Amino acid sequence: MAGRNNPSLDVMRRIMERYPTLNPEWLILGVGEMWRTAPGQEAGLFDSLAPEGRKAVVHSTTKEEPQAPAAPPKQIRNIVVYYTDGTYEEFLRN
Repeated sequence: MAGRNNPSLDVMRRIMERYPTLNPEWLILGVGEMWRTAPGQEAGLFDSLAPEGRKAVVHSTTKEEPQAPAAPPKQIRNIVVYYTDGTYEEFLRN
């Protein structure tokens, strides 16, 4: 980035707070890996989306959903086959 498009220190600080596994050297200088990891630890796919300390919200319902009454099984009444030449055949159930 050059000139007036440079992000402020405040913007960079907010980015680093939101994405704590983001490598600041990569963000500022474009050097190194995008994600930083502890030695022997591999960065997970969602590490940047759910930083430590943040909890995922899980909604669960304990109330049972009402069941629709069972419908009688469907039966085939007729089958129509349409051909590319504009004709068709109809097969009726006896």
